[in-house]
Amino acid sequence: MAEYSSSDDDGSQAYILKSLEDMRRKLLDLTSRNRLLNFPVAQKHSSLRIVDELPDQLFRTLISEEPMQFAGVPDPSRHQLQKFGFLDKSQDSTDEKNKKSMPDAKNWAAKLGINTSYELLSQPKDNVSAEDYQQVVKAWQDILDPLKDNATSRSGAWNNALQSEPPSERLIAALMQLGYKDLGEFELDAKAGKQLRTPSIRASLADTQIQTLYYPSELEAMLRSLHGKAQVAIEETGAGILYLALGFLEWFESEDSDKPRLAPLFTIPVTLEKGK
Repeated sequence: MAEYSSSDDDGSQAYILKSLEDMRRKLLDLTSRNRLLNFPVAQKHSSLRIVDELPDQLFRTLISEEPMQFAGVPDPSRHQLQKFGFLDKSQDSTDEKNKKSMPDAKNWAAKLGINTSYELLSQPKDNVSAEDYQQVVKAWQDILDPLKDNATSRSGAWNNALQSEPPSERLIAALMQLGYKDLGEFELDAKAGKQLRTPSIRASLADTQIQTLYYPSELEAMLRSLHGKAQVAIEETGAGILYLALGFLEWFESEDSDKPRLAPLFTIPVTLEKGK
């Protein structure tokens, strides 16, 4: 009669565990084709990147099942294009000429004071940076200083100074973020003795709008494409493929590689619906 020992059990169990682990690895795709390891953020219409949002705020809003909407970068108006130097209107005619090429959505968003970095925000930020606010304070003081001299006219002094040294685009953008319509309103407030407006926590960080870096027409095309792909996946496989990814891990396949890979860290299943 054959003898039976516990070592036989240990050997069998180790063999079974190894076999299961080998089969599990065969089922896992550990290559760069796996989007959980290598997400193609640069691939056109494969994803929609968002900016200027607090991840914890997004998470709380989504898990509460409150609908959210994507926000595009507002199309620039003619007045804004003239203000930022993209259009040059002749004083002798109504013809307008392009002084430089029209801004893309990302560059225009930066001029409007929208944070265009894809880095995650860790805490709420003021609508105007400390550096830009220093420029605002200096401009405010430049308006008030001439008024200390009684011989100086209370109108037009700053406008004359602006003709020799036009305000920077960053100053104009900062004034808009502070709520001033234009330079004129900023100057009138100063001369009227009003208080200089101060930076505040941007309301956009706590609303239901998700900021993107696309003009409205571009955003609409992107969302239509993603919605179509998601519907096809549900019809063909019964599985949803839409997720919001918060944060990516950048990694390299080897020490010699200079091509970064991005792996999503935290994903939330979402649905995309057409607006009314």
